[in-house]
Amino acid sequence: MVEIGRIAAIWRFPTKSLRGQSLQSADVDIDGVRGDRVGALIVGGGHARANKPYRGKEEHLLHTFERTDAAIACAREHGIEVALERERGRYFDDAPISIVLDTWVDAIERGTGRTIDPLRFRPNFLIAAAPGSAVRERDLTGCELELGSVRLRVRHPIERCVVPSLDLETGEGQSDVLRYIVNTCNNEVGIYCDVLTPGQTKIGTPLTKP
Repeated sequence: MVEIGRIAAIWRFPTKSLRGQSLQSADVDIDGVRGDRVGALIVGGGHARANKPYRGKEEHLLHTFERTDAAIACAREHGIEVALERERGRYFDDAPISIVLDTWVDAIERGTGRTIDPLRFRPNFLIAAAPGSAVRERDLTGCELELGSVRLRVRHPIERCVVPSLDLETGEGQSDVLRYIVNTCNNEVGIYCDVLTPGQTKIGTPLTKP
């Protein structure tokens, strides 16, 4: 087994696009981290995204809200009616698990001269890469990975939207961040994974590849 790195942080986001929760350990089910993205704010009629989730693309401060009632009130102030929904299972953009390596974030920091909080990318797992690691997203596409007892298969790199260019505290758009991701990273930061074998994992657990 080749060690890619070790878990440095774990997050889940109970309501899609809202503030996440930091975890020391996680139960990983076949459909993702338990409790992750089990709800979403669904846009009402009369809007371009009617019956779809309200996202950071529509509200640049959405990620700062922990409470759904506050987020709903914020949307209403902008003339958009949204309601909390928990009926469709999980509200993922694509795959159940998302992973980001710290070296990928470090490269963006060097390229932009900014401090980049990995939470901008809203991953489930932040991995502290093994010393000397130069692995990139496309190197892992299709690979099977292990996080302790959890076995994953990498689906593909994560194509990024405008959200990672938003400052986590102020919501300020930083176009140079998005420009760097598009031009230097092929607009890809992180990997989406499917769960092959559910289990438990925790901070410090190695991420390995056969």
